[in-house]
Amino acid sequence: MLKDLLGNRIRVGLAQIKMCEIPDADAQIEVHFEDTITGKAADKFLRIEFTRHVWFDPASVFDITATYFVEHDLKQEGSLAEVSQEQIDEEIRNEPGFYIQENQGFVGRISMLISQITASFGGAPLITPPSYSPEVQ
Repeated sequence: MLKDLLGNRIRVGLAQIKMCEIPDADAQIEVHFEDTITGKAADKFLRIEFTRHVWFDPASVFDITATYFVEHDLKQEGSLAEVSQEQIDEEIRNEPGFYIQENQGFVGRISMLISQITASFGGAPLITPPSYSPEVQ
């Protein structure tokens, strides 16, 4: 089990926020968002990235993506060398909350950042759920 290889220390940070303005559409629009989680092994840690992508259909107003990372220290350096990417992906699918440290409120912070950015310069805040949503919304 992958969790058995992880130590007790984590590092968390904001990896990226990207917002692109898109000219307004005249048609009725729908807002969507998608959450993705990826994992990548390194010598000293397992890096997990949570990304929330928000867009409109048809494309209009803006498109925004925000990503944070959680680096789980390993008990022993190099211990993930024999673990395949498929095994990592499966573990993340089975226990996403643990790997993204959802109980620490990081997904809620991403939601808050998106709403603050979309509300800047007089816009209305776009508020997304403060929790992981595995399905496209």
